[in-house]
Amino acid sequence: YDKVVRVVNDLAYKTCQAKLTKYRDYYFMPQFEVGQQELIDVHFYTYLIDMVSMGKAPNALTQIVHNVNSVLVQFIHFSTQHRNNYDKIMSLDQFMSAKKYKNFFAENFLSAEWFSNYIGLGFSEINPKEKDINSLTQTVFYDIDLMRSQAHRQEFAFEKECINQMARSNLRRFTPMFDDRQNASQKYDVAIKIGHGYTYSKYNTL
Repeated sequence: YDKVVRVVNDLAYKTCQAKLTKYRDYYFMPQFEVGQQELIDVHFYTYLIDMVSMGKAPNALTQIVHNVNSVLVQFIHFSTQHRNNYDKIMSLDQFMSAKKYKNFFAENFLSAEWFSNYIGLGFSEINPKEKDINSLTQTVFYDIDLMRSQAHRQEFAFEKECINQMARSNLRRFTPMFDDRQNASQKYDVAIKIGHGYTYSKYNTL
């Protein structure tokens, strides 16, 4: 958090407030944010990465997301995405030298677009002090199409079979959340029945 918040500065907040309004009320909930600066920062940044992913953010804000992702890339783990060794993790140098992965990561990491292409799989009980970095001790990102094809295959290698089992357990409930692409031009109408005791605010609370 400390490393990322230095990149997302006050100028980014002001630029965002001045240039972006689409869907903004869905991301900010002042009634829950009082005195919680970390929560405000998270809501702001999740809004920002979605706008950048949809190509709706000014260049200055897009560059901020790229700068943040250049920090985060040092802490994420990415599968080789090959059928013969998908249980292995790419080194940072390998990841950064692959333009296909590096460019998509810089533009979309943690956005809905990212999660419609990659799924993070790992055991729920992970020891942060674990020094052995592999697919069984860390959450690793895998290509969703690769995991769909591997989920019901039986593997003799223990690591691959564990990953396949995690894919079987999670893909069905995970992928429907991100199947549809985000669309900033989507329009919607809000209709509320009069006389039913509802009050509607700009923060979408009823």
